[in-house]
Amino acid sequence: MRIDIWSDVVCPFCWIGKRHLESALEVFRADHPDTDVEVVWRAFELDPAAPRHGGSGDDESSAQMLSRKYGMPQAEAEATQEQMAGRFRELGLEFDWRSATISSTFDAHQLAALAADHEKADEIDEALRRAHFTDGERLSDPAVLRRIGVEAGLPADAVDQMLSGTGSASASVKTWRPPVGSGCRECRSSSSTAGSP
Repeated sequence: MRIDIWSDVVCPFCWIGKRHLESALEVFRADHPDTDVEVVWRAFELDPAAPRHGGSGDDESSAQMLSRKYGMPQAEAEATQEQMAGRFRELGLEFDWRSATISSTFDAHQLAALAADHEKADEIDEALRRAHFTDGERLSDPAVLRRIGVEAGLPADAVDQMLSGTGSASASVKTWRPPVGSGCRECRSSSSTAGSP
């Protein structure tokens, strides 16, 4: 069985959902030890127009983004983020919403694609989410992405090529988009397929 999940690394619901999925799969595998389960993470940009590193608006906080996008008072947006932080804590995660800033995740998805080629997908996925939600780092910053990639064990030269646009990860990201007609409108979407991929 294969489970395909379209996710953005800055989506809080996606990290929460990932933890719930991990718990569910632990139970499933215990009950069905002969069933192989493959989880495939696919790229989904919540906001393709989000600012690149150093661009205008790259210091906007998640609460400010919610206030702007949905027209809610700043205080209400902050309360919403604090509620989300509480849900994170229940799962042993940390969301420092005061530090988390909005930026493009395209290069982060390229790094994730490169990681998948080197069987480091989960390590990079966790590191990217932790960098954004817990450490308040910008995922559009090449220095941040390089550090994450190298610390996870990816070849430094491959990471540098990806960041410079001379690698092959960009093509991988383009194929990791929800197919037309899939009904996928948000990153909180998944599909499962029984049998071989």
